[in-house]
Amino acid sequence: PWPGHGLRDVVLNSMLNGAALNMELFAWACGSLVFVVALIVTRRLRALEWSMLAIIALVVGLHALYWFSGGPDFAARYWYLVIVPCIVLTVRAPAALFGAGTPGATRATVVMLALSASSVLTWTPWRASDKYHGYRQMGGEMRDFTRQQSLGDALVLVRGRRHPDYHEASLENPLDLRAPVTIYAWDRSAEVRRAAVAAYPDRPVYIIDGPTITGGGFRIVAGPLPAGSLAPEIPSSADIPSVVGRDANEGMQRRTP
Repeated sequence: PWPGHGLRDVVLNSMLNGAALNMELFAWACGSLVFVVALIVTRRLRALEWSMLAIIALVVGLHALYWFSGGPDFAARYWYLVIVPCIVLTVRAPAALFGAGTPGATRATVVMLALSASSVLTWTPWRASDKYHGYRQMGGEMRDFTRQQSLGDALVLVRGRRHPDYHEASLENPLDLRAPVTIYAWDRSAEVRRAAVAAYPDRPVYIIDGPTITGGGFRIVAGPLPAGSLAPEIPSSADIPSVVGRDANEGMQRRTP
């Protein structure tokens, strides 16, 4: 949120990542770090627990020197290495807090299992199937388009926004961009169009409009054009307005809690 990288960025990123880790680690309704916090507050820590806390501090401390954005951007992914020590601390918490084999430790373990079971029924389905549904307006329009069309080894220039128009199409590209299959490129500007056609001089050319232009699915507006054709009479994405009057990130913002 601020230019550069300083202490306030470190503090903010740590707060965001800590909150995300507390939600995402186990997806417990009471917070995933509740037993870790209990261990720290009660100071019932032995050598192994201290070593796990040291690993967490090392990972967090090293990343404090790295300029990154955390929290809302797909959770605390830069702190990935703290997963193991957090799990170890959580698993050892019942015995450390109440004593091994005591009724209190048994009850705490049952609570953990119940919280984990509830997260499988509530958090996991939402996280896996709904949270990112329609992310950045991405949908199945290109999948439907490829089922209806057979363009062979053509070069397809996609007009529209980066999201969702081009990125939906880019998912259909092969890993080997020289493979004899359809190649999709973003028709971003006249310069990009010339460069794309020059990179594939032997392929027929199609120009298609994406959903933000058509208001629906993908649609062929020209082609097949001769190999090497620039179709200068057809404007590129930079020269045409979008019929979808929404910010490209609205889909992401709408789905982010």
